[in-house]
Parts: sequence; structure tokens; C-alpha cells
Amino acid sequence: MKNMKKSMKCLIALMVMAMAFCVTGVNAQAAKKTQKVTFFVGEKIQHTFIGYGKIKSAKSSNKKVISVKKNNRGVVSTVKKKGKATLTIKGTRNTLVYKATVTTPKLEASLPTRTSGENSRSIVTLNNKGVGYYSSVDVKYIFYDANGTMLGYKNAYFYRVGAKKKAYAEVYLGSSYDNADLSKTTYEISYRRDVDANFKDYSKKVKYSLKESGSNIVINAKSSYKGKGYVYAGYTIFFYDAAGNVIDCEDFYLSLDKKNKTNAEKSLPVLQELLPVIEAQEDFTNDALYEMLVSFAKGHEYKNGYVMWPVRTAVSGKQMTPGGATELMELLGKEESVIR
Repeated sequence: MKNMKKSMKCLIALMVMAMAFCVTGVNAQAAKKTQKVTFFVGEKIQHTFIGYGKIKSAKSSNKKVISVKKNNRGVVSTVKKKGKATLTIKGTRNTLVYKATVTTPKLEASLPTRTSGENSRSIVTLNNKGVGYYSSVDVKYIFYDANGTMLGYKNAYFYRVGAKKKAYAEVYLGSSYDNADLSKTTYEISYRRDVDANFKDYSKKVKYSLKESGSNIVINAKSSYKGKGYVYAGYTIFFYDAAGNVIDCEDFYLSLDKKNKTNAEKSLPVLQELLPVIEAQEDFTNDALYEMLVSFAKGHEYKNGYVMWPVRTAVSGKQMTPGGATELMELLGKEESVIR
């Protein structure tokens, strides 16, 4: 539910993704598992494997396309050029085979439109014309005046962008950009991906309803998906002025996983048990934090979501966030995460 001061029409863009695996890391489900993956040229990927035991060997069938190397956290893949390669990761307990296809990302961003004034804003679009799922995309817009002098830059952040899908964000341009020649605007794109997870679009299995009540907008979503994995819904609310122009948009994300039966009352004991474990954690990178939380859940016979949801809510202060628990913790750092 979103509390709005504006009275606008709303348009819902709904994307639902079902994950065969958790967001980061690979869980062993069989003695030998084969998984199709897509890598992008130039990526250097740290893989963390859960349930595979100690990694004994890592081999690539085509080292000119992808090279692999063991390290103390798992395996690192270095993606060199377009092509195909089979990666075989052998652990003491299980074996994982990646059937990898290497291509290039096909992300395009629209440019901000002309606005002026202290509270000006522009809605921009990110179009993923290729394959692959992005956890987050950062588009850095660089602005220039008519003489080509750089005035500054603004960032637009897009979250959970699926293959062949669009996402939306706002760029705020204050009065300092009134002299910007938007035809000269350039942008740079950086991104984060969860290459070890398997994502599928299940939008057709989600029903939603929208209701306005005074200044509140209530959105209810229900998934009929009954397979394995976690189901997340992401939606964008667009706000229009009286003339029908889009003046604002906001993104929200929520879990539709029925197995994640947790709430605020159940979360407190989990957080109290987990706090000393987090305080003792030295490696505060995303992969290491994820492995720590999964190990904690397994040791207490909890489902992963039963632990991840309280942590994400505690560190963000929100039940719905664009990033996962470990992504937020890495961004905030250990000291700030513990305080929250």
C-alpha cells in the first residue's frame, strides 16, 4: 500500500520472476547437475557453491571463451569472448556442469527530457533487448551545456530487469541543469547480475488488483505458481497530471512465496539469534554474507526466506526492497548493518 498526496491515474507494469535457485550461490540438488547459463563478454564472476563440499577441480572446455580458476571462496570465471563453453565444477560431494553461452549485453537507456525548475524530474526507460536477468542497473547520465562543458551527472537506478523487458526510473534535475543541452547528454551503464540463479517469467500466473482509497493506493497480487523456487513481483506505478503527462513513477517489489511464512513477531527471535553471528562475520561481501545466512538457516532448520526477510527488513526499514538482504548489508557495511 502506498500513501500518495497526489490524485493521479495509475498504470501497473507487472513483472514476476520465479527463481529455481536462491539469488546468489548454487545449491546442490543432485550428485551431478547441468545448468544452462548466459555470460557476458568481460565479466569476471565469483561463484559460491553450497552443498558441493570442497571444490576439487574446475575445468573449461574452451579456455579461449571462458577460463576458470579455483579460489578460497569457490571458483572464478573470466569471460573473454563470444562463443560456447562447458564448465565442469567438481566438489567432494557433487558435480556441477555449466552449459555456458557467451554474448554481449544489449541495454539501451532513454535520455532525460527537457525540464526546468528546482523540483524538475524526468522519467527515463531502460530497455533490455537481450537475454539475461539483471539484479540492478546503474545508468550514469552526464550533462553538458551548449559549448560542451560538463555540468555534472545524475544516476538512475533500475532493479530486477528481465530479458526483453523494460524498467523505469526518475532523474531529478535541479535548476543547476537548466542550461544543459540534453541533445549532448551521454550515459554510462554498469550492472550487477546473479548468473548462478535461474530466472523465468511467470507474469501470466499472477493476478493483481488496484484500488484507490482517499490518498492511498492499495495493490493486491496473488500468484498461482506452485513450482519450486521463489516468486517475486515487481511493479511500477506511473502518475499523470491533468493533461495526461507522466510526472512521476515509483517501483515496488514483494515476495509472493507462500512458503515464506514469517512476520514481525516471528522475526525478532531470529534476529536476536543471528546478531552475534553477523558481528563475528569478517568478510562482508555479498557472496560471503549469503553463505553465512544460508548456513545459519540450515543449522537452525529454517527456510532461507525465514531468515532473509527479517534481515532485509531490519537493515532497510522496509518490507519490500529492490535489493536482497546481503546486497543491502554489503552496501551499508558491517557497522551500519549491526546498528540497524
